[in-house]
Amino acid sequence: MKKIFTKIISLILILCMTFPIITVAAAGNEVTRVSVTINGDTKTSRGFCWYTDEKAGSDLQVAPVGADLTKAEVIKGIRYPSMEKYVHKAEANNLSPDTKYQYRVGDSEAGVWSKIGYFTTSGKTTDEVNFIVFADVQASNDENFKKASVVLESAVETMPEYEFAVGLGDFVNDCTNEEWNWWGEAFNDANTSLSIAPVAGNHEGNITNKFNIGWFNSMFNLLPGEGPTNGVNGTYYSYDYGNAHFCVVNSNDMYPMSQAQRNWIINDLTESDAHWKFLLLHRAVYSAGKNINKPDTLAMRETIIDIVDQTG
Repeated sequence: MKKIFTKIISLILILCMTFPIITVAAAGNEVTRVSVTINGDTKTSRGFCWYTDEKAGSDLQVAPVGADLTKAEVIKGIRYPSMEKYVHKAEANNLSPDTKYQYRVGDSEAGVWSKIGYFTTSGKTTDEVNFIVFADVQASNDENFKKASVVLESAVETMPEYEFAVGLGDFVNDCTNEEWNWWGEAFNDANTSLSIAPVAGNHEGNITNKFNIGWFNSMFNLLPGEGPTNGVNGTYYSYDYGNAHFCVVNSNDMYPMSQAQRNWIINDLTESDAHWKFLLLHRAVYSAGKNINKPDTLAMRETIIDIVDQTG
């Protein structure tokens, strides 16, 4: 028996010397909930956000399609604890306009990376801007998240010339880790290959809805407009894409809307000379059915219509 045991040990040692050791990343360092978002100048910048269950590096690599992504500069991001996990954020700046890029996020030291994603910067000399809008996924089980993702995939197939996608809020229902995991899994292909401009919905930012403040800002990497409370219950920001200016409103800030956001929206719209100006918001000012005279709808109607009239 002793001789057999010695032979087994010898065989193991020979195998270890013959074959390289394969390391497997710990499950806690697995990259999840990856998204690439509009962040500042759409010609030269993008924001990236992702999650891990345990502490890990916050690294980003970006390179034009066709280049060797593994040799690209490692951009260091930030990490902070959020909802019993760790959120990571990083930005890519000084990009070239009208260029398709590939990227990956993860931990360079551990060799743990996400799958490769893609995005294209703006910069086309055309009067057209093509974008997809989706709203109120608001699913509460894995099956319905998958169904919603198929709808978005169909939109991409229907309009392949799209340049980015707008998500008009309520990505989840109860804003739990489980739901955001389902959302990340079902929308993984879309979130990693579409530049997304997300809008805060009441199901991921309204303090009156199960006190789920902070979720929206921790799920997306955006460049917020000026304001002391921006990011607490949602985020307002703006961007230009071609001949269009998009002003993203945080409709969770509406009892009444803070003067800081009102002033910011008016200044943002007034200072833009774009041919087209869009206001993007979750809560409709003229809503159908039972919502038409709800307090939040009335508050938004009074505020937003006045701003529209002021700014033309």
